[in-house]
Amino acid sequence: MSASGTPTGERNAGSGPLTMQAIPATLLLPGTEGHFEIYLLRNGEYVLYTSRGERFTAAHRDRLVEQNVVQVYVPLRHKADLENYLRLNLGRVLHDQAIPARDRAQAWQSVAESVTRALFEEQLPPAVASKRLDRMLHILDDSRDFFDNPGTLRELALLVAKGHDLLHHSLGTMVFSTCVLQSFEHDRALVNSCAIGALLHDVGKTRLPGAIFEVAEKDLIDRERRLLESHPGLGTALTASLNLNATSVHCILFHHEREDGAGFPSHLPGGVLPEHAKVVALCNRYDGLTRAKPYRGARSPFESLKAIKDDAGSVEPNLFRRLVQILSDAKLA
Repeated sequence: MSASGTPTGERNAGSGPLTMQAIPATLLLPGTEGHFEIYLLRNGEYVLYTSRGERFTAAHRDRLVEQNVVQVYVPLRHKADLENYLRLNLGRVLHDQAIPARDRAQAWQSVAESVTRALFEEQLPPAVASKRLDRMLHILDDSRDFFDNPGTLRELALLVAKGHDLLHHSLGTMVFSTCVLQSFEHDRALVNSCAIGALLHDVGKTRLPGAIFEVAEKDLIDRERRLLESHPGLGTALTASLNLNATSVHCILFHHEREDGAGFPSHLPGGVLPEHAKVVALCNRYDGLTRAKPYRGARSPFESLKAIKDDAGSVEPNLFRRLVQILSDAKLA
């Protein structure tokens, strides 16, 4: 699956039109059951390998290894079943060191992207939205050790970095915020709450005119700037029905505040801002700089970090150093 969530490996089967989605063969876990068909690509045609509902065995994986099969193919009509399979087995995938880091990162990205997209759907009943939020919390519980590994973080960051829309920026901010916070905070509940706040930090933008995000902030007229600066408060209001705790709410409301008090919407100085909210503000800034915008190209990790460092008073130095160290360990900067 591509980083943008668009299926890859699209071809027509020899027996007729059959659009496929490619997945790493390593994600077929022995002892699990997939409610989707698996095909192999042979001489330009798709050949059925396992039927829907068939139980995967060690023999299935061994045969694929013997044939040097790296990717298998699932019909797009089974996309929802595949996503459910990956979600239910994500913990096992992430903890299986025999699965390459890139394949595990791809599974995480696929599941997290699917859950996030569903969470961002408009006008969800509170009960449905809360259920989808619980799914993300389960993903985060499965991901703690995964995020702590610089090698797997590198693969994951490279995947989530490829999109430039709100969904991918939200995921990127969540990943980096979680990694920074885990480097000094051992309260799992607090880390998860911060991650949820990071994921939802820009949800207020979904209720604003898209045109104001297509020009540089310095080029906005006063009315447009006021609209832009309203999105943290709007996001807080939009998530009120989810009964988020204070940690998550702080991350949404304060993700544009600065250490020197020149941020928005509250203009609070760093000394009174919660540490977890400052982590999200930093990672939001970094992730945003590395993504292309309609009015500028994407900056490299080095250029993005330099821009933050040169902006005196924007972030707490200790948190900045932690982010730099995490990126350096993962060979991302």
